Amino acid sequence: MPQLPRQKELISSLRPYHATLVGESYLGRRRPVYDCTEMQIGAAKGFLSVLRSYLDSLCYNIRSHTITNVQSNDDKVSLLLKESFIGSFPYRDRPFMKEMKLGLNC
Repeated sequence: MPQLPRQKELISSLRPYHATLVGESYLGRRRPVYDCTEMQIGAAKGFLSVLRSYLDSLCYNIRSHTITNVQSNDDKVSLLLKESFIGSFPYRDRPFMKEMKLGLNC
C-alpha cells in the first residue's frame, strides 16, 4: 500500500501522545485495562484530535467533487466524481488516494 498523504507530518504529530500512552501502560501493568489514568485519557484525546484533523483534511473538499440529485420526496443521492477528487491531491499523494478508491467500492 502506498504511503499516507503527509505521513511523516502525521507520525510526528501523533508521536508524543503515543509515547505517553505506551509509557503509562507500561507503568500501570497491574491495573486493569479499563482503568485509565488522567494522563492516558488526555493522551488518548490528543491522539484522536490529531487523527480527526488529519482525516478531515483529506476530505475537506469532497463536496466540490460530488453531484447531488434531489428527488421529489427530498431524498438526496450524491455521486462522487472519483477522478476529479483524486486529481485534487498533490501528485505525490495520488497513489494512496487511487488505492483507497478500490477500498471505497466506487
